[in-house]
Amino acid sequence: MTLSEIARRIEEIRPGSLPKSLFVNYGELRLVWSRCVEPDGTTSAASVPLPDDIARATLGWAMVMAMRAKRDSCGWIILAHQPPDGWCDQHFADLDHGNDPLRSLLAAFERVYAKEDK
Repeated sequence: MTLSEIARRIEEIRPGSLPKSLFVNYGELRLVWSRCVEPDGTTSAASVPLPDDIARATLGWAMVMAMRAKRDSCGWIILAHQPPDGWCDQHFADLDHGNDPLRSLLAAFERVYAKEDK
């Protein structure tokens, strides 16, 4: 899964989770660095490609902030609702998601917000 696909998935699951200055254009994650209003009232923007390391950090922290996930030595811990017992910790190990912390965090994000939709 590419970074732009992860960004799209985050926005599908919970719109507004990503910073407004991030967007996907032709499969590339980009950062808006300048906006201006044209004389005819339309808005234009100048953007630059977002380097992968910065994109990974930005996507990760957007999910962490949205669901208050915690990191341990081998994955992510979230507080998940488990009816009828209430709340419990759920662990998402990196090894179960291609040894990629961003993908394990996305799995946790999907788990948290999939429950809200049902």
